Amino acid sequence: MARGEAWDAVMRKMQRIRSRWPGDVLIKKESYFALKDGGEDVGYISLKAGTKLHLIEIKPEHAIVVVADAICPVPVENTDLVDRLGGISGILALPDDPPPAEAASPAHG
Repeated sequence: MARGEAWDAVMRKMQRIRSRWPGDVLIKKESYFALKDGGEDVGYISLKAGTKLHLIEIKPEHAIVVVADAICPVPVENTDLVDRLGGISGILALPDDPPPAEAASPAHG
């Protein structure tokens, strides 16, 4: 998927529609993930297209997923996330989630 203004708008919009995020995403093409031990890279793991990963968060540049009990970034375009949320036009048409409710202020009296 080509990057550009529409892609940037989709990435910003996904931050505002968290309630619609799926619990899992599928890898669309082979992807490599660093294996770490105490913050140090100790190797890499390759995952094939079709591998299901648990989605933790969507950042402006990538999705955060769980790979082999580690939390890892993956480019959103390497997943089925945009397709599952209705494509670029579908995502942009979705209403934003309401803002989180503020904690009730204790009554003074």
